[in-house]
Amino acid sequence: MIVMPGGQGANTSYNKPDISQTNPTDAESAVTITDAERIIKAAYHGERRVARFEDLSANLFSTQYLITLDNRTRLLLRLAPPSDVRVLQHERDVLAGDFEILELIRQNAPEVPVPEVVMYSKDGNGALLDVPFLLTTYIPGVPLDIVRQDLPDEVLAMVDYNLGQHARRVSRIHNSHFGPAGAGGNGKIIPYEVLRWHVGRLAYALDDVKVPQLVCYDLCDRQRVMVDERTGKLNGLTDFEKAVWGDPLMETSFRDPSLAFLNGYGGDPLGAQGTRPRVLLYTLYYYLRAVVEVYYHGLNHELECKARKGLVRSLKSISDYHE
Repeated sequence: MIVMPGGQGANTSYNKPDISQTNPTDAESAVTITDAERIIKAAYHGERRVARFEDLSANLFSTQYLITLDNRTRLLLRLAPPSDVRVLQHERDVLAGDFEILELIRQNAPEVPVPEVVMYSKDGNGALLDVPFLLTTYIPGVPLDIVRQDLPDEVLAMVDYNLGQHARRVSRIHNSHFGPAGAGGNGKIIPYEVLRWHVGRLAYALDDVKVPQLVCYDLCDRQRVMVDERTGKLNGLTDFEKAVWGDPLMETSFRDPSLAFLNGYGGDPLGAQGTRPRVLLYTLYYYLRAVVEVYYHGLNHELECKARKGLVRSLKSISDYHE
């Protein structure tokens, strides 16, 4: 792995290989094939070259490219949002956050299948790229969400079991403090008074959380779990921008966990005293954040409706809860 500070470059004079490119870059694209070649030369000390370069940014919030090397190794190049693009507070250092979480997981839970960092440029590097970027290995496959309905129950159970194992391994990474790990709209979504009252009413339950543990609360999201399209075998996990030091029950799978997931996790932590109000608070937070994000970024109406419906359901559940 290479971590690049801003302003350091590399000699890029070498004979170019034949390159196949799909979705050719235009004047508005942030990265060209020449840029990719320069980055790969710096990352592999001139020992590897670019054979194929693909723009994966269509329908994605972030700019991403798939780079295939001359030895068939595939890498994912991600760029930070341009400085003139409005983003939420937690999205400003999204690459730095992903870099730190990937390193934490690979060092402390090596069994968890996450991408390997090849090169990271925190501040942008004028000789390579003018914007921060993260180059990692590429996890092949398709999102579980796409093929889930076509896979046998026993295959899905094994995937859930594996996800439970990985969620447990990640939660064993501890920290000394709570809070974000790694580095709004103008509509009134719900009455703030109601929201704050219920959060205050159940806040006592959070006192039971004593140890800050690493939580990637979309770790098991079906759109981020990559599986083999034919066999359903789990290939790896992607996207770690939503990570915190907190309670493992913040992981979204605990909203409605399967038996296989709980078996993989090593048991059912939801049966312990005081866990129900915590899960209610975490679910409310999840949907509130989702509503803010889809509204702020102007994402499609279906996503916004789904987030708002989830928020209404979670608020009703928390309203109905009485010990």
